Amino acid sequence: MEQLMPSALILHITAGFIALVTGLIAIIVRKGMKIHRASGKIYFWSMLSVAVTAMFMSLIKDLDFFLMIAMFAFYSAYAGFRAIRNKTRRASIPDWLMTAVALATCGFMVASGNIILIVFGIIFALLAISDAKDFLQKEPISLKSKRWLLVHISRMMSAYIATVTAFVVVNLSDVVPQQLNVVVWLAPTAILTPLIIYFIRRYSAKTTPAPVHI
Repeated sequence: MEQLMPSALILHITAGFIALVTGLIAIIVRKGMKIHRASGKIYFWSMLSVAVTAMFMSLIKDLDFFLMIAMFAFYSAYAGFRAIRNKTRRASIPDWLMTAVALATCGFMVASGNIILIVFGIIFALLAISDAKDFLQKEPISLKSKRWLLVHISRMMSAYIATVTAFVVVNLSDVVPQQLNVVVWLAPTAILTPLIIYFIRRYSAKTTPAPVHI
């Protein structure tokens, strides 16, 4: 398996760069436009490639820290994509399986005692619990509520935050003092989370009132 590491790393870096570019395009352009949908699809598949290669390399090198961050990115991209395909929020077996794995991973992240993993673990848990609440609704969620759109935005942008974080850490870890390592890891989350809140509020205002839990 070690022989596959160079190829996995090249694929990881390439997919990560594509995800950064296409994700930014999807955020900037008007939602629903053809370019938004096209860039969003490329972003999704790039993110899955990033997450899968990251998990592969983490398992080979026994890097639990990066494995759990990769799980966060994988789940966020998956949940965001599924929200578009499953607008009534009726869970399939893979949806429940992903949610169960996500919640288990959150537990390990919070129990690790690492401040970075704890922060990402809490965010991860909020997303997974929110999805589980939707799945447990007795009736399909009304399309008029646009709940699927709010889930799509929050999950896809959470995955994008993970991508930006990886890019920042890789490029700044050698030039930033060790004592500021936590700041480097958490800065993208602190900066981009308000953007998620902005989009959630913006598109919530255009929909039929419905309970919104990010």
